[in-house]
Amino acid sequence: FYPSIESFLEGSVRRAIDSAEKKVGGLFENFDVKLLKTLFLIKYIPKIVSGKVDNLATLCIEEIDTDKLVLKRKIQESLLRLEKQNLVNCNGDNWTFLTNEEQDVSRQISHEVISASEQSRTLADFVFDEVWKSQTKVRHKNSKADYEFNRLLDGKPWKSAHHELSLELITELHDEYPLYTEAKCRLYSGGNPSRIILRLSQGERLYEELQTYLKIEQFIQNKFDNASPTGRKILTFKKDENRERKERLRFQLERLIVTGDVYALGEQVKINATGSQAVLDEAI
Repeated sequence: FYPSIESFLEGSVRRAIDSAEKKVGGLFENFDVKLLKTLFLIKYIPKIVSGKVDNLATLCIEEIDTDKLVLKRKIQESLLRLEKQNLVNCNGDNWTFLTNEEQDVSRQISHEVISASEQSRTLADFVFDEVWKSQTKVRHKNSKADYEFNRLLDGKPWKSAHHELSLELITELHDEYPLYTEAKCRLYSGGNPSRIILRLSQGERLYEELQTYLKIEQFIQNKFDNASPTGRKILTFKKDENRERKERLRFQLERLIVTGDVYALGEQVKINATGSQAVLDEAI
């Protein structure tokens, strides 16, 4: 379909695709350009065909006996190459073509610098305030007494308090996350008898999603007021996109808590909970 409409397209669209074609053999492969054209063709009909890998695979089938699993892997590799050059955007599992103006904004956002402490602070905010609703105490089932606890994430206290009990989360943002094996977690919890250790499972693009969320928020805060009308429209869309991203992060963190490993008093604690709230209550 693309060649038949190419001469009617705006220059900003054609420039993006022409630029990619010139880089074939270097940054890109022929397939990358075909995929980019496909993403453009479906950009403005998201309710009919979204840019999910499954849909893209269906659109990219060239032979009746195409191995769809192999094709999906090829598409995912291609999308990552295109994303690296800010030609496409990923929002959850949906990929979209970026116009020249959108590419400029995306490129500027990618240059935003986010400190490790800001990432850690935001992750703690998502976990302790969004997922666990700022909860700082639990009720003991037998005595009905309330027990307050301190909250830590990757060794750093969150909204510091001084209670006898503590809950510490170890996340993949921790510099030594791979070293927190079962043996180390047992040893660590054994040396801190009033502390619960919860080692979260690794997430799917958790680090990338968190980085993107923070970069977009920081960029909008600094640039929105001085942006052109087109720029403001793009940034408004980015803000809506970031609301979805925040919800996905919260949902993913809930799942990582439920599937994580809990340690206390030098032992791994088996908790049969299906929700993050139940994990917190049972662990404490």
